[in-house]
Amino acid sequence: MDYRLHKADSRGRTENEGITSYHTYSFAGYYNPSRMCFGVLRAVNQEILKGGQGFSMHPHDNMEIITIPLSGSIKLLGGDGTIYYLEEGHLHHLSAGTGIFHSELNNSWKDEASFIQLWIQPSVKNIKPYQKTVQLSEVCEPNSMTAIISSDKSDSSIHQDVNFHFGYYDKATQEILKVSSENHGIYLLLLEGKARIDGVELNKMDGIEISNIEETNLILSNNSKILSVEIPLKINLN
Repeated sequence: MDYRLHKADSRGRTENEGITSYHTYSFAGYYNPSRMCFGVLRAVNQEILKGGQGFSMHPHDNMEIITIPLSGSIKLLGGDGTIYYLEEGHLHHLSAGTGIFHSELNNSWKDEASFIQLWIQPSVKNIKPYQKTVQLSEVCEPNSMTAIISSDKSDSSIHQDVNFHFGYYDKATQEILKVSSENHGIYLLLLEGKARIDGVELNKMDGIEISNIEETNLILSNNSKILSVEIPLKINLN
């Protein structure tokens, strides 16, 4: 197993009009030539929005965007008038395809709100845009990793060979990590608690890239939340 650890305090940081952003990979005003992407994983951003602040209407196209609220309430307003309200326990998936406009706003004028966003490069371009919200508590079993977005599901709407798993643990648990293809890697992001993988310690908001993996053990402490993304390491676009 090969790995590269991204400690939370090693991420790039940018500030912009009531928004504090932490970037695992080069993004917007943060550039680090040694951190450009991990396979088809283009961005892992944490956004912290002050009350009443957020990202005004802007476009996206040909990108798979996963949004996971960490605290507060997020309002996603689409250029077509659609509205999604997201809170902790939700996951929102957007296939931007041929293009959409939307804004991401703190739904409170008083309290901070925060979310994680991951960008995945799709394997096909110019599909019809699509979005949905998943209530994690309705689909996830406690103390186990649950598939929440998977390219091998019959109802899959993600246009890339990726598998998202989410787990929340109220007791110490050991998981065995595997990949479905030798050309895949895994990105782990620890949202809460502590974890250890192959002797490497993870703390809150640490991420780790894993490649050349056949099977390895992940040990999670109680009160942990973790996101696992299995991704192709080579980018193929049709």
